[in-house]
Amino acid sequence: MRGRKHATYEHDGAKIHLVKIVANEDGDPVEYPKWCLSEQQGDSYRTICSGEVYGIGEGSAEYEYKTGFGRDITCQRCLRILKLHHEIKL
Repeated sequence: MRGRKHATYEHDGAKIHLVKIVANEDGDPVEYPKWCLSEQQGDSYRTICSGEVYGIGEGSAEYEYKTGFGRDITCQRCLRILKLHHEIKL
């Protein structure tokens, strides 16, 4: 599925929304696209690793998305950020 917005996911649920940016805002293909964790910030959807905005009306980046589990994240930056968040004790 390309270029369609998806519903908000639940952080506490088993499934999460993942996005793979396949072409950047300039239309250049991404050499090795990875599955990143996606989150909604305001009215926009972003990757947690780079903050890249994507979606209908949000820019010209081409992307794919899917619903999956934490084990489906292939972006090392996303995984490092998640690990740091889990290490924080409240």
